[in-house]
Amino acid sequence: MSQDSDPTHQTLLAAVRAEVVAGGTSRTTVTSVAKRAGVSRMTVYRRTTGLEQLFRDALAQEFADAAQLSATNGTVREQIVAQARQIVHRLRASELLRTLFRDEPALIAAYQRDQFGRGQALFADLLQDAIAEGQRDGSVCAGDPALLARVLLMAVSPFVLAEPTVLGPPRESAPDDDALDRELARLVDGYLRPDAS
Repeated sequence: MSQDSDPTHQTLLAAVRAEVVAGGTSRTTVTSVAKRAGVSRMTVYRRTTGLEQLFRDALAQEFADAAQLSATNGTVREQIVAQARQIVHRLRASELLRTLFRDEPALIAAYQRDQFGRGQALFADLLQDAIAEGQRDGSVCAGDPALLARVLLMAVSPFVLAEPTVLGPPRESAPDDDALDRELARLVDGYLRPDAS
């Protein structure tokens, strides 16, 4: 049984998320996660290598949950733009991500630098399929869908993963979320729009 379909692992991810959001990572322990999940410490250790893996798996699950998209109208390009806004907005609002940015910057840095995680792979696959469909309906520019998807993912990822660094304190002087969403939409639409020729 894969972790994604393992009810106990899903319970553990929900528990670690709740623990991190409630008290930060410094107060999250294997014992507290096991207690919240209603399992033994041994169950946690049988399914994970420890807290860091739980943090990483919870982060990947947060990305997977954000990819559960609502239906949108318009051309495929317009749907990609709307869904990119939706995903990024949801991830920027994630309490789990905010807490991990604050408490575990090294983990976030490693996620950005060393891993093409499950979350990013999921988004790349979704984008690649959507771009290919958009090329068929004429709303997306020509090019290798896999390459376009990776480039777009590299362009969009900082709206989530680099926001605390780029916008940083004081948050009062930073653009509001609506302004960021509009600029993100402009970026995605401009990149995917077919050439005027």
